[in-house]
Amino acid sequence: MSPANLANTHLISIDDLDTAIVSCAARINAATYDMLLLIRQFDERAGFLRWGLDNCAEWLAWRCDLSLITAKEKLRTAHALKSLPAISDAFSQGELSYTKVRELTRVANRDNEQNLLDFALRATATHVAQRCRELRMGDEASIDTAARAFAARSLRIRRDLHRGTMVVTLELPMESGELLEKALDKARDDQALELPDPADTEEGEPLSIGRKSRIIPKAIERAVRARDNNCCRFPGCHHHRFLQCHHVEHWSGHGETSLDNLMLLCTKHHTLIHEGGFRIETDFQNNWYFVRPDGIAVPEAGYHSRDMLDTDAEDVSTLYNNPPAGALLSVAENFVKEPPAPVYLH
Repeated sequence: MSPANLANTHLISIDDLDTAIVSCAARINAATYDMLLLIRQFDERAGFLRWGLDNCAEWLAWRCDLSLITAKEKLRTAHALKSLPAISDAFSQGELSYTKVRELTRVANRDNEQNLLDFALRATATHVAQRCRELRMGDEASIDTAARAFAARSLRIRRDLHRGTMVVTLELPMESGELLEKALDKARDDQALELPDPADTEEGEPLSIGRKSRIIPKAIERAVRARDNNCCRFPGCHHHRFLQCHHVEHWSGHGETSLDNLMLLCTKHHTLIHEGGFRIETDFQNNWYFVRPDGIAVPEAGYHSRDMLDTDAEDVSTLYNNPPAGALLSVAENFVKEPPAPVYLH
């Protein structure tokens, strides 16, 4: 069904609609495979470093408007497909949906790939997920691993009287450890996001101590953390730990210690600002934005692929707006021109 006929779908028979939807789903599956291939290549070439991010999942979530969990799953699936040629071929032909492929890549290997593929082609996505879950949780290796993790639980406490510190070492199964981590993070965030004390404010606003000291008072730090949601301000970064208050106008450049001149940055991005050539500037509305070493601004929510096309070329516009069936990603890939990567000295 051509795009011109989409507006008149009420004139099409139910059977034709059924066929058109299934055909569209197959093209989406094939395009998703193309996208995963590009993601894998991007990760293997460490393209995310150009934007100052820690990993490809963070870049993918920021650039393509995905949740971080979804981005991690797509990245995992993309790399898993590299060693699964039969599943990759069926996926590229549109015969498998991403939902099925995502589950298959959790348990498939070269020994069982063909059997799993044969099952997936004749089963629903729900049945595929159930079968893969059984394979993951039911083999002896997974049971032995869980039993060893449970038996290895331990708690060690060491007191260093000379330094006045205590070292706590705790070993737990992964699931229990993640629950404990979330509880500790929440307790830290609740403490960090407390409102400044009334005694530390004037007319409801946190104090600015100006040029009196580079050291940031606790009241101002709490206000900065509350304003920045206790998260690194660099676009695409999701770090909530190891955060530092950064003077936007550097203290050495006569910047003040005030709420209006401070932002939260994680250790990595704080280092990039001071040593990696990245910088912070303000726009005409006095909003902060980050600039790469090559002078390109880092957008808050990634670029739309249309922004990266040459608008003067009619053939590009035509191909982009009316791509061949299943080839939108290929068209975008051919015409998107990224600037050269900056050179860092390590």
